Amino acid sequence: MKYLKLSPLVSILILLSFCTIRAQVPADSNWSSMFSRFIDPGGPINAIYVDDNSICIAGFCKGVEPIYTLNGIGTWVDSSWKPIVENGKIGIRGLPLTMTKKDGNLYVGGWFDSVGNINATNIAMWNGSNWRSLGKGINGIVSKLVVNKSLIYACGGFDTAGTVRAKNIAKWDGNNWSSISGSPNTGVKDILFDDTSMYIIGGFDSVGGVPAMHIARWDGYKWSALGSGIKGSVDAICSHNNTIIVGGEFDTIGTAVIHNIASWNGSDWSALGTGPNGSILALAVDGNDIYAAGSFWLIGKDTINSIAKWSTVSNTWYPLGSGISGIVNTLFHHNHRIFAGGSFLDAGEKGSRFIAVWDTSEYQNKYKVSNSTSSKYIVGNNFPNPTGTIEHFQLPSINQVLLR
Repeated sequence: MKYLKLSPLVSILILLSFCTIRAQVPADSNWSSMFSRFIDPGGPINAIYVDDNSICIAGFCKGVEPIYTLNGIGTWVDSSWKPIVENGKIGIRGLPLTMTKKDGNLYVGGWFDSVGNINATNIAMWNGSNWRSLGKGINGIVSKLVVNKSLIYACGGFDTAGTVRAKNIAKWDGNNWSSISGSPNTGVKDILFDDTSMYIIGGFDSVGGVPAMHIARWDGYKWSALGSGIKGSVDAICSHNNTIIVGGEFDTIGTAVIHNIASWNGSDWSALGTGPNGSILALAVDGNDIYAAGSFWLIGKDTINSIAKWSTVSNTWYPLGSGISGIVNTLFHHNHRIFAGGSFLDAGEKGSRFIAVWDTSEYQNKYKVSNSTSSKYIVGNNFPNPTGTIEHFQLPSINQVLLR
């Protein structure tokens, strides 16, 4: 019997061609360790606001007794969470849902009746030393606060702001509340402004008498629908290069099959790849990338846990390392960092209780997911036989490998 003598390299290649290689989880180093399991805000987070001077959180975060108490709202100071205190009174009595800043003042909205030492109905302002009510407040839940030019816009489920009849949307000029012409027939979850228009999303099916299924546009004069609208829950909205992106829980738009995230170019809806298998609750934009988060674990056939990135350049979904181990309620982008808040204990397999930070500046688009298309992954080089060269590569998921 004759035996074929093979070099060590050829033997290894033959072995690998019949083996399944399990990929390493890439990029978890981009998840920050600043919010470790030992730095606990004490409950799920609904809202985050970050600027160059501060990180603010709001939600069910009660703090950790007896070390510190937050009562719904806190700031990051000297590597730990600190309460907002006014004359010995800590935080908010109720549930904050949204935050924004204007002229250095922090505005908070939600479902509450007092902040610090004052009565404030569902909306209040913190100037760094004291709380202030905004007139008589708003008589229902405030789901989102948005700054546009000199005004603060509030949306939610209400019919009066101050003493003004304002159904589900109102605006504050620093002294007085006013309404917007036409009203959605039920609650509004979020507001988005671009250069010419205001967009709203929510549970409504008409605005100002105009049929508009869960999303509508205000051009300053009239309301209009965006195509046939969306049959399903729409929970998040953002914009990129004159395109509107929405996320939620839906399977079709018009006659098109579109799973849970879609884009509007001014005339038509389209899908962003396959889309996740669960709801999207938050969106954020960094450069040419759209970050989507919520409650999902698959995109196509790939495991993607609760947060992912869509590249508008490659039209491809990318995982953020091993992702987040629970539900993400909110995202906030600041200075090439994505802050995620919600109900979870780990991000990137690191302890990160209820808040996590992803660094976008170091991450490269080299770990893409399948997006339901056939493709080849090639590591190119000229290898002499035998060789001592070692070629390193990673795969985004379990797959078959052919080396030749």
